[in-house]
Amino acid sequence: MKFLLSVFLLLSFLWSCHKSENGYQSDFRQIVQALEERHPGLADYPLPFTCRTNFQQLVDSMHASLVSIDNNRDFYFHIMPFIHELGDGHAWVSYSSRDSRYLPLILSWFGDDLHVVSVLDSSYNSLKYAKVLSIGSYETLSLERLVNKVLSSDMGNHFHLRKAQFGNAFWMGNEMLLREVGAADSDSIVVILEQNFHRHEIRLPFAPIRSAPQYRPFVRNFITAPADTHFYRYHSEYQTVYCQFGSVAAPLSDTFTDELMETARNNKAKTIVLDLRRMSGGDAQPFIDIFRYCISDTQDCWLYRAWQRNGMENREIFDGHYTLLPVAESMRFHGQIVIFMGKTTYSAGTFPVVIAKDNDLALLIGEPCGNNSVRYGQSEKIKLCHSGLTFSHSTKIWQRANPFIADGIYIKPHVEILPSIKDYQNMRDPVWDYFVQNISNGDRR
Repeated sequence: MKFLLSVFLLLSFLWSCHKSENGYQSDFRQIVQALEERHPGLADYPLPFTCRTNFQQLVDSMHASLVSIDNNRDFYFHIMPFIHELGDGHAWVSYSSRDSRYLPLILSWFGDDLHVVSVLDSSYNSLKYAKVLSIGSYETLSLERLVNKVLSSDMGNHFHLRKAQFGNAFWMGNEMLLREVGAADSDSIVVILEQNFHRHEIRLPFAPIRSAPQYRPFVRNFITAPADTHFYRYHSEYQTVYCQFGSVAAPLSDTFTDELMETARNNKAKTIVLDLRRMSGGDAQPFIDIFRYCISDTQDCWLYRAWQRNGMENREIFDGHYTLLPVAESMRFHGQIVIFMGKTTYSAGTFPVVIAKDNDLALLIGEPCGNNSVRYGQSEKIKLCHSGLTFSHSTKIWQRANPFIADGIYIKPHVEILPSIKDYQNMRDPVWDYFVQNISNGDRR
């Protein structure tokens, strides 16, 4: 009965809007229909993002507010607060514009401080590594809250972890910032910085950018290794195979894992380092399979429970117990696995982290990552008829299966190391340095 009533209310809403709405209201209607039919956050279990009454109020309010929208740009910015309310880090609308305006800075969090890590105009090179105190009339923590209102992220994840990039690296991040601080119609904005313990004020112009901004990734071998590649290298001085996994955009060959483990065996490596600090998602299976080389017997492991929408309910599709089957004895790796993790270890990147920590399969070093409670994933996309934009949302929801892990709201490493702006400025990797000083020299835990 509940299901039929909800369907009736949805159909009533869609029918009542259909004859009087504009094209962008029609696109929003498509989004609502996709969410109603497929999004796991609208089921009652395990974690609905809102009750039905509140969701319908959000829908009605947003639909009415789109009546004067007449271009894709305004539609995108207008609808993002609604997308944010889903609490789904995989939900987004695919709008981008080469004519969007940016500050000439690329910023990143180091602890509670926001710093300039690169510039988009060489005339501002002197500002590199400065601490940002405020932009416009907003101090950095207030800015963070403002921007996070329109950047989708899994529930409980976005504010506390401090996204690795603030502004430029997020699609339209600076444009959203400008709108939130009321500077959308200005040509410049006042930024207050701190350098060498001195505060100074500078007015920075906004300018369009014709290509995606670049910044140096904070991982080992960042000088020679592209950020979006998977690669490994044997370091004989540490008897270690270091392996960096890139972003979701980089495909992983079928033979990559076998070749990696063969390199470790042939060189009699004591340790394999899996650097997941740039692992933003994709297929987690190849990363989980690495642990098959490290066990001698079949092992029943904790992973994630998983649910998928089925009508008005979520149907459990995985109970959280994963059977890890060992490889042949001749292929086994008899050393230790060490995982480097960080705040851009995201989505499927958290799967090897969870199976490693919850089953004592590896040592984890770095920064907390992910969302420890319930998180979304497995994206599904639809094309919006009027605007031509793409809307993506999750169809599955996961919950960490091991009930005995008390990590709080994050997935925590065994050894927590927080990089500083001085580390970045001097091209030091404190996670790697800790490994070299403590693990590779014989302290296996």
